[in-house]
This record gives sequence, structure tokens and C-alpha cells, in this order.
Amino acid sequence: MDTLNKIIELLTAQNRQQKELTDYLGVEKSTFSAWKNGKSASYKKYLPEIASFFSVTVDELLGNSVDRGGLDEAYFSLAKNAQDEGIDPEDIKLAISTIQKLKQRNTGEE
Repeated sequence: MDTLNKIIELLTAQNRQQKELTDYLGVEKSTFSAWKNGKSASYKKYLPEIASFFSVTVDELLGNSVDRGGLDEAYFSLAKNAQDEGIDPEDIKLAISTIQKLKQRNTGEE
């Protein structure tokens, strides 16, 4: 799967909108359309920011497999439940990010 398809897949999986991503990146909605239509590949310069937006690694965006110890499934489940309960998914994203950092620190993966 190419990187742009992975980005689109993550939008769907995390129940997020293209506008959220373009606002986060500070680019026009038409820029995202150009990416999807193959008229521009400028998204490549935003890979670190896009990875941060989705709480994934750049390697994952590039299609490289990364063992996250089931955190993806946990995140998606928590995000869905949070949405159902009216909890801000950004709070869940922050919690998952914190857990990942603690795991890295404890396993010496920093």
C-alpha cells in the first residue's frame, strides 16, 4: 500500500475528516485533493506531522511494519468508545502517546 493510501486508510480507521488533517498541517483542502489526484506529492514533506496527527510512526506511513504490541487495536477501540461516551479522542491519543513513550523508555528503545 502506498503512503497516500495509508493516510486515507487512517482517516477512515480513526473516523477523522480530511479537513481535520489539512487544518492540522496548515494546508488548503485543495492541496489534499491534489495529493489524491496524483497532481502533487508534496505530502511527503509533511510525513512527520502526518504521523503525529495519527499517532503512528513515519515508518508505518511508509508501509513498513512496526510492532506496536496491539496498541493500534487498543487505540481504535478506545477512540470509538470515547466518541460514544463524548470523550475527546485527542485525550485518548495523548494517553496512547504517553503509554508508547513510557514503553519505549522502559525497554530502552528511545
